[in-house]
Amino acid sequence: MATLSIEQLPDNILFKILKYLSFYDAYKALHGLNSRFESLLSRITPKTISASNLEDDMLSFERHQVWYIGEVTQWNESLYCLVPILGCHAIRWEFLPLSSFNQLTQTSTNYRRISPIVEKYVVRLNCFLSAWSVDKMKHLYFDSKTFPNWMKENYSELNKIIIDSNSGWYTKEVCNAFEQMNELEKTRQKTSIRKQAQTIWNELRESQEHLFGDIPSFP
Repeated sequence: MATLSIEQLPDNILFKILKYLSFYDAYKALHGLNSRFESLLSRITPKTISASNLEDDMLSFERHQVWYIGEVTQWNESLYCLVPILGCHAIRWEFLPLSSFNQLTQTSTNYRRISPIVEKYVVRLNCFLSAWSVDKMKHLYFDSKTFPNWMKENYSELNKIIIDSNSGWYTKEVCNAFEQMNELEKTRQKTSIRKQAQTIWNELRESQEHLFGDIPSFP
């Protein structure tokens, strides 16, 4: 009985085999071989990102922010790149400052190939991606010269409540204003992350240069 090589198997059989492999194994084994396998890989690639995985990755980033920021007294916003990572069983997302991502593109061919798409959809993030205590927000408001201006520009009505308070900084209205700002800003940033991540995913999948297979991978 003649033995068939994997390239001699019909597409429907290969497709069934690929569905049993992880993303990592499938792309590591077949990416770059020929256009037929690239087409099969595209068929097993989901059209939408995993919302639950992205939520987990955002939560991990939030925890990192809380650890990194500590007792920060300086207000700042930074541009972050959303970098898809080919994990063992799913696509995950890494949040890298734009400057760090630019450094990676100098040393990694994979990062360099996907950078034109990733860098088009950077997100502007700040410390309020995480939930802050009212006391910490008050200290930041007092100690930072730029944060009050930012809040006035982006949340003018809530900022007015804070400024117009005549009975001190510990009134219920002031506390509620800070808490509401934090919640609104956290929601805004997460919405931006979800939108940009899906857009990056779409462009990588639709690339004629098979860029999806060049996503950095970690087993």
